[in-house]
Amino acid sequence: MWEDFFEQHVIQDELLAKAYSKTDPRQRSFFKSQIADLINFYNLSFWTKKKEQIFFPNTILTIQHSLQDKVLCLIYPEFLAANQILALLIPFLCFGLKRVGVIFVGKINFVRRYYLLTALELAGISYLACTSIQETKKFIFSEQIKNVYLFGFGPRKKVFAGVDYVWQVPELKKGIILETNDLDKQEVFGSHPHFTFSFVQDLKELELKIKKELFDLIIGAEELYPGSLVLGKGKETSWIWPGVERLLPWNVSMVLGGKNCQ
Repeated sequence: MWEDFFEQHVIQDELLAKAYSKTDPRQRSFFKSQIADLINFYNLSFWTKKKEQIFFPNTILTIQHSLQDKVLCLIYPEFLAANQILALLIPFLCFGLKRVGVIFVGKINFVRRYYLLTALELAGISYLACTSIQETKKFIFSEQIKNVYLFGFGPRKKVFAGVDYVWQVPELKKGIILETNDLDKQEVFGSHPHFTFSFVQDLKELELKIKKELFDLIIGAEELYPGSLVLGKGKETSWIWPGVERLLPWNVSMVLGGKNCQ
């Protein structure tokens, strides 16, 4: 059924080729860099033969349950941030899932979103489809998919009542940027298309600002601020979901320095 569905609703090679040709070398290089960053972060090259433990620097992740064999990511028309989609999908690929599917739901204008297709292809997502929410729901329940991840705003979880685990991307809107001379603002804006940014000139001004307001995203600072995602210098366009281990379709416990940080 899985193979049949993606064959029936597949995004045609002609469209993928057109999307790739519209993505300029700089954009492709950017996506490759993002993918490499994420693979490095979720570096699973030190798996034991039994694949029971994964070693990070000073960290051991222990898989408590066997991997589930399929996961589905749904992308709605209003979602534009390719790097945020990659940040969820790369861990699944790193953990060895063979069936990682992406469905563009509804009427998607790929003329404006061609770069999403290029990013997913470069990441190695081979199951790409586009269809209606009705067809998607039928597929989910007939295939008994237990984990669904929604990239799109507005309350949609209840649409998938009966699925074991439904996660919807939080609607983060407010960001602040610590300006530096070498910051490529155009690249930053393209990487975080859903954000409205404020700007500050130095760390002192940043600290004063975040005492008065709550920001979902802080760019250009090295310090960690509670409640916010912070992307330090050189990683202003990278995205790693906070607490991503809670999004994975199996239970994972993290041991850091010998203490359980679950």
